[in-house]
Amino acid sequence: MPPLAFLRSLPARGSPGAVRDEEAGGSGGGSGRSAAGHPAGECYACTQPGVPAFHSTTCDQVHSPGWDADAGSSLVPVQAQLAAALPASASAAQHASAAARWLFGPVLDPRSKRVQRWNQWILLGRAAALAVDPLFFYALSIGRAGRPCLYMDAGLAAAVTALRTCADVAHLAHVLLQFRLAYVSRESLVVGCGKLVWDARAIAAHYARSVKGLWFDLFVILPIPQVFLHAVLARKRKMQLRFRDMEWWMRRRQLPSRLRQRVRKFERERWAAVTGDEEMEMIKDLPEGLRRDIKRYLCLELVKQVPLFHGMDDLILDNICDRLRPLVFSSGEKVIREGDPVQRMVFILQGKLRSTQPLTKGVVATCILGAGNFLGDELLSWCLRRPFVDRLPASSATFECVEAAQAFCLDAPDLRFITEHFRYKFANEKLKRTARYYSSNWRTWAAVNIQLAWRRYRARKMDVTAMVAPPLAGGPDDGDRRLRHYAAMFMSLRPHDHLE
Repeated sequence: MPPLAFLRSLPARGSPGAVRDEEAGGSGGGSGRSAAGHPAGECYACTQPGVPAFHSTTCDQVHSPGWDADAGSSLVPVQAQLAAALPASASAAQHASAAARWLFGPVLDPRSKRVQRWNQWILLGRAAALAVDPLFFYALSIGRAGRPCLYMDAGLAAAVTALRTCADVAHLAHVLLQFRLAYVSRESLVVGCGKLVWDARAIAAHYARSVKGLWFDLFVILPIPQVFLHAVLARKRKMQLRFRDMEWWMRRRQLPSRLRQRVRKFERERWAAVTGDEEMEMIKDLPEGLRRDIKRYLCLELVKQVPLFHGMDDLILDNICDRLRPLVFSSGEKVIREGDPVQRMVFILQGKLRSTQPLTKGVVATCILGAGNFLGDELLSWCLRRPFVDRLPASSATFECVEAAQAFCLDAPDLRFITEHFRYKFANEKLKRTARYYSSNWRTWAAVNIQLAWRRYRARKMDVTAMVAPPLAGGPDDGDRRLRHYAAMFMSLRPHDHLE
């Protein structure tokens, strides 16, 4: 017989909740049954003809209704097996005691009129909350007496805040209500029926695990978007104020458009690199010990990335960290020009710089510097030179930023202080080799000499005399001869580190 036909053939149930006590000892062949012959402890839905909308799990699980098995359902028990094996009266008593002990109160039936009325009021409260939020804009008012003045209307702001607080409290109460509201288990859903879960802890766990439940309600009630927007907009507002002041200054000084474009580009790249936070300005007024510890925490890992400082003692690294200054270079800007006095050593952390060094007319040596390289090594040899000369050394190359770069620098007085107090560490063979390996000047000099040696080797292999008078310009070997000639000239400019 089909399930629906079987259900329609069932006799009419008794009045709702009319359940007779079980007979003592279970005698009479109808143990655990009511006078109408139905299982004891059935819910209201089970006593009605037809397929019920919900089937309560507080029914007698030992004597399940006939339609529950004939409907083709593969139901998973939502109650513990122990509770299913207990008699209906004991199971009901256990549920009642568990509900009484639950933190949020007894479990509520979602079909009750009280819960339905509460849902209607919550829906109206949410609609009112949407209408209250725009009223915050009216708290800012413009005075009409005298000169226009923007001020805060305290009375309106307090009233709107109170209304919004009431809406938030109502939503919080709705969240607490969900912890004690029975729900239909997904496992029991079949065509036209389902089972309500009345276990308080199962209800709380289901609501807490649901993404659309507790977590969505917390996202709604907490001002997470407002806090995020306030943090982002405050930083953006700070950037806009700085750009506005810079634009006003450039117009006042009547800078040409080319310089203005360079200033704007630098400000954008600097802001993207440091996010507007001037860290050194923040800590400059702190006590010396605290400032040193903070700078050590911020800069120690960066200093250790520089190969020149790998083998330094902690005491030397502390003094270096205390005297470092962060730098940001925008692409296309010249860091230092050839012939300018070298005022600092720059250690590259991120980005690329290009070194151009003219050998002679029409011949330029080029080198790309990346993370880990440094420039201004002339300053290191200047500090270690004996006898000491106060005049700063001149740069032997021009350094231009290929892409936006971040670096930190040691000024000449700070570097001299460190080399004077820790000269024993700087005047050693290992440091000399490391400095030569990462020095752009030594690399350029080595590259030219390697090229010259390779060409001489090839010339000897071809049984061609290497040292002959150069042919006329435009000859077949003019390029080779010119390279050797320029290399010989450049060898006289061999870098000197004063560490021998």
